[in-house]
This record gives sequence, structure tokens and C-alpha cells, in this order.
Amino acid sequence: MNELELTPEDQALIDDELALHERVKYAVRDKAMEEPPDMTAIQERLKELRDEAITASERDLPALFQQLYTHHSLASRTYEEKLPDMRAPYFAHMRLIEKGKARDILVGYQTFIDSAAPGGGITIIDWRNAVLAKVFFNFREGDEFEMELPGRLAQGTVLQRRVIAFEVGEMVGITCPDRAYVRTRGGTWRKVEDVGTPSLAGGAGKAVNINQFGAALSGGKRLPDVSALLDREQYEILNREDQGALLILGGAGSGKTTIALHRLAMLSYQRPRFYQPSAMKVVVPEHGLVRLTQRLLSGLSVGNVGVETFDAWITDQGKHMLKGIPKRLYDWTPPAVIQIKRHPAMMAAVDAYVELLAKNVAERLRFVASGIEPSFDPAADFLADVDTPLMTRLDEHERKVLARLEELFPEKTQLDWRRTTFATVWREGREAALDINTGRSDLYTRPEMVRILIEQSGGMITERKTKELERHTRKQFEEVNKLDMYDDDEEDGNRREVDGSEVQLDEYAGTIDVEDYGVLLYFMLRVHGRLQRKTKSVSQYKHLVIDEAQDLAPMEHRLLGCSVGGDATVTIAGDAVQQSDPTIAFRGWDDVLEQLGVEAVEEARLTTNYRCSRQVAELGHKVLGPMAPPELPHSVKEGMPVMFSTFPNEGLAVVAITEALSALFERERLASVAIICEREENAKRIYDSLNNLDDVRLVTDGEFEFKPGIDVTDVSQIKGLEFDYVIIPDANLNDYPDTPVARRTLHIAVTRAVHQLWCISVGRPTEII
Repeated sequence: MNELELTPEDQALIDDELALHERVKYAVRDKAMEEPPDMTAIQERLKELRDEAITASERDLPALFQQLYTHHSLASRTYEEKLPDMRAPYFAHMRLIEKGKARDILVGYQTFIDSAAPGGGITIIDWRNAVLAKVFFNFREGDEFEMELPGRLAQGTVLQRRVIAFEVGEMVGITCPDRAYVRTRGGTWRKVEDVGTPSLAGGAGKAVNINQFGAALSGGKRLPDVSALLDREQYEILNREDQGALLILGGAGSGKTTIALHRLAMLSYQRPRFYQPSAMKVVVPEHGLVRLTQRLLSGLSVGNVGVETFDAWITDQGKHMLKGIPKRLYDWTPPAVIQIKRHPAMMAAVDAYVELLAKNVAERLRFVASGIEPSFDPAADFLADVDTPLMTRLDEHERKVLARLEELFPEKTQLDWRRTTFATVWREGREAALDINTGRSDLYTRPEMVRILIEQSGGMITERKTKELERHTRKQFEEVNKLDMYDDDEEDGNRREVDGSEVQLDEYAGTIDVEDYGVLLYFMLRVHGRLQRKTKSVSQYKHLVIDEAQDLAPMEHRLLGCSVGGDATVTIAGDAVQQSDPTIAFRGWDDVLEQLGVEAVEEARLTTNYRCSRQVAELGHKVLGPMAPPELPHSVKEGMPVMFSTFPNEGLAVVAITEALSALFERERLASVAIICEREENAKRIYDSLNNLDDVRLVTDGEFEFKPGIDVTDVSQIKGLEFDYVIIPDANLNDYPDTPVARRTLHIAVTRAVHQLWCISVGRPTEII
């Protein structure tokens, strides 16, 4: 940063800003010292008007009502005006020329207008809400602007545009387009030529080009030309025999998805009749990765292969397999409820519930067998056979008991009524095992099931969380008897005609969570030993790809395993350090393979980072801390240094982002930029601040367009994706505390950058970086 001598013009500019700040201080101080108006007279006059209205003639009533309305409004008004925080009352100053007249507009966090202030009045506008603030963010000095304001059209020219910095109420920085002035608190002003605006450059088109991924088959007869895209290690993995399972492990950007999809394409080419598109499936965790994978597969000439999120897949299977369940999904399931339903402890609870059903049958059997013969215990073998599915046990032991009864009662008259009595027990036992809705309620609310959830969770499931689960479940079961299990395609799913009259249903009533499909299908698996009901069964595949497999729960892997037969192949790709979903209890790759039930597993470990530059890869490794692999992955790219910026407030951060992106897209119209926030609410707030930039998109549902522009999103949306430039605008201590989950989340965000990364903190930066 080069320091230059102040000129008289520079000093005049500084004095101008200091004088404006003094005017703001006096105006805010005077406003703070104002006494609120005496409301006594207004209250008394309001009472008089009410009395007059009682006896007034009809001709006088309109005027009285108008006075009543006016005084009532005055009486109910609050005069406690919120004032700007004088530690940093604003962060920007623009001088506008409208109709030949100059106006000073200050941009801050709190709207404050004092038209009577000495020197022409003071106007501070809230940068987040005021329409006029868009002039500051979208126009530069010398630009003509036109802005639709409430009640008028603002037209003019931006004469001056400056960024102002404060430190504990003292102005310490003034940034102009071509120079800046700084000082320490109580110090003298210095002019600096290099204003330090972060620069993004040189990265357009570095992220994966989905239109060039892979090579299309020529008439479906030529081997895909993939060698140009794969290194030697990857190519050898691709050409392994198509049997059993392939487990591909590697860090961010190591090519796991590339290999998995190329393997699918290779299998389809080698055995097209066996590996037909309808017999292959790709399962991914997020909708954004669905869209990308579909495009990548299209480039490999296997675009007909189905790609789904696990939630979409399990919903389809649940609706197909489960009978009598609600058809309306609840969209706002509490995180604690999701965590419980996905936790391995739920598998233990389902197992225990199935045994509870078996014990109920056993108790009834012993009751109806009482008095027959002391040695006759029809429940002993039934209870001991815990490894056999419940329905199979019911069938097999019914035959055994009936055979024993025939031995004990050779006379038909004595046998028939006992056989009928026992048959009732078996029938009721089967009905209970098939009662999905009762099972769903019992699993989440019965005290003995709740106790198992808590005990088997290793402290992850608390009593408070189970109370939330119970409340959520009871709300969903309310009014179920009124619903009749209505159709999904109704015009208004919240309204039903009940007994001839239309009623508004509670948003909970008669709904089901997407996580319930997994729980209930696992319950069906434990009852039947297979996911099959009469002629319906879970979809079966000859090849299954599970990408980002660390983001699926053990129960979910178990259910996916039911969709592959003994002659099928499976590709599992993942990275344990990218497991950031707090609702998942990841228990390692051995457990994943065990739940899937796959054999003949080959393992491939990838150690080269093809996506990120060395600088980005090093930071991605660093933020993992103690969870990082022993060795830094080898990077094939050199790139720009990672940029770090700290701002005292979000407004200044948005100014810097706006200016950097505006400059970038003037040079590189084909650049892809992701602004990745820690959570959705942060993304929405940043988007609202930037939505007047060209080609800026808010992505909260995975609907990435994979084209040049700016995507504002959150970490949960971007697994498996990459962008030329990545900006992390909330690298703050509050958003990323030093916890394992925060480290993994930040690692995912960091490693989406192909060319350049910019980490921004507002206030105290996260200690992770």
C-alpha cells in the first residue's frame, strides 16, 4: 500500500466528510434529547369526541368520525424513535444530482431523516430496505440513474460515491473509486493509492464443462473415449471386472463421481442387454447433484439412467409398498425429529417393537393353551426364533402348534374348537404386524420404545428431543379419521369436504414425514424378511451407484441394499470428512458395506485433487484440523492465493462483494460464481443485498442452472458441485465455531472453488481459518 502526500483537494474531501459526520452526531443527539409530546390533551380530546358522537346528529357524524380517527391514531402512536448506532452510524455516502439540486444520502443500518438539521438536513437510509440504496450498489460515480421510488421516479447522476469506515464512533477510513484515506484512532489522515479492493480474475470456464464431460458413443457401438479425462490410476479402476461392489474413497475434487459415472457407462457399453437403463440407478443426497449428474450421464450417452435423491427414491418406494398411510408429506419436519428417525437407534427400536409384537402373540398363545398339558408351551420356540422374520415365524409355528394339537386331541370335536381358538391368535398377530399406522405411532410415542431410542443413541437422542418427536407425531395423527386419505392431486390439499361441508385441515393433520417411509419400510423388512407385499416389491437394479454415500443413514443403506440382487453390481463413492449433516450418525465404511449387504468389495482410494488449486486444497485440508488425512492431497493446479477480508459490518462486506463481482463480470462474462453461506437464512439475506446485479440467482432447492452467473446458496445445496469462483461471506465465529460439524461444513464450502476463493468475515473471523 503506497502512502502519498495529502493535497489541498484531498484535505477538502476529508474535511467535507468529517463535517457531515459532525452534523449527523448533532442531529441524532438533538433527536435523542427531544421530549415526547404530552399525550394528556390528546387523550382528553379523544374522550370528548366519543361523548359528542353519542348525542350528535347524523349530519355531524362524518366530521366527528374523522376527528376520532385522527386522535385515535395520535393516541396509539409510539414516539420512541430508534436512532442510528453512533459507533458506526453509516457506512457509505453518495451525493446525487436530481433536477440540478445536490442531495447527500448516507447509507447505513437504520433509517434516520431530520430535514430540519442545520446545513440542509440529514438523510440516512437502511441499505437492506430502502429502494434508493440500490443506487449506491448499482451505479458508479458519473453514472446516470433512474429508480422507481414510492410515489415518484428518481432520475439523476451519481456525483460522489464513497465508503466510510468507523471505529468506536470515530471516522477512520474514506474510500473513493481511485484512492483512499485512512488513519488510526486519534491519528492523522494518510492518503493511500492502493485501496485494497479484492480482485477476482482469470478463472472463467475453469469449472467442469458439463457439455464436454465424456465422449458420446458413435451409434452406441464404440467404447467411450474416456482416457483423456482420467489418469492412469482412475483408468485402471474403471476397467476392473464388473462384479460385486466398488468402494471409491477420496477427498473433494478427486474424481469419485467421475469414476462412478464412467463405470456405469462402461458397464452399459459392455453388457447392454444386462445393464439396461431401466435396470440402473444413481442415488445422490441433494437435488443440485441430481441435475448435474443427469447432464453428465447425458454426455456419456447414458442419459436414460434414472438419477434421484434418496428422499425421492424412498418416497416412491414407500408410496408403492406401504398400504393405508397418509399421502400428504409434511415439509417442515423439525431437525430433532429427522435426527431420531434417521439414527441407528431407530433400527434398534423397530427390532424391539417387532419382538414386542411377538411377545404379545406368545402371551395370547399361553393363555389359550392353559389347562391343556403342563409340558405344552406353544410360545417357547416361537420366542426363541428371533432371527426369523415375524411373518415367517407366525406361519411356521402355527403349523407346528396345530400338528401338536392333533397329537394331543385325536378326537375331532375336541380338536376343532381349540384349533379355532389358536387360529384367532395367529390371525390377530398377523393383523398387528401389518398395521403400519399403529406401528408408526407406537414407535414414536410408547414409553418403552422411547427408552430404547435414548439408551441406544449414545447420548445423541435426549428426552427433550423425544418429547418433540411425540408432540410432532400426535399432531400428525390428529383428525386422521376425518381425512379419508385424500388424493395428492387435489387443488387445495389443506381443504376437504367432510360430511358435506368444507373444512380447513391443520397443516399437520394426516401428514407423513419423508423419513417415515424409511422407518416403515424397515419395519416391513423386519416383519416379512423382504420388501415385498403380494405382487409389489421394492425396485430392483442390476447396477446401483450411491454417490456421497456418507450422507445416508445406516437404515437408508440397508433399504438400498434390498434393491440389488446377487448378480448386481454396486458403486459406492464418498468421503467421510465431508459428512456434515447433523442428523446422520455415520459409523464408517465397513458399516455402510454391511448394511448394503454387498460382497466381493474392491476398494479404490484417490489421493489427487483435480478440482481445486493447491492454495484452495491446502486451506481445505487445514480447516479439517484433527480430522484431516495425514497427508495433504496432491494438487495438479496452481492458482491464486486465497483472499481473506474482515469487515466491521455486513453493509461494507456487501459493498466489497458488489464491486468485486461487477469488475469481474465486466472482464469475464462466462465466469461461474458461488456465494456459499453456512445456512439458508444467510443466503437469502445476502441475495436480497445483491439481487440487482446481473445474473444473480438464489438457489435453495438445488435448482442450479450450471451456466455463467452468480449463485447465492448454502452449504447443504452444493455437495459434489464446483465453480470458477467461490465467496464465503459468513466465515465468522458465530457461523463456524470450532466444532467437528463446522469444520466439515466449511471444508465442503472451501473445496467448491476451482480457481479462486474469497473468505469474508463480519466481525470476529472463525478460528478454524
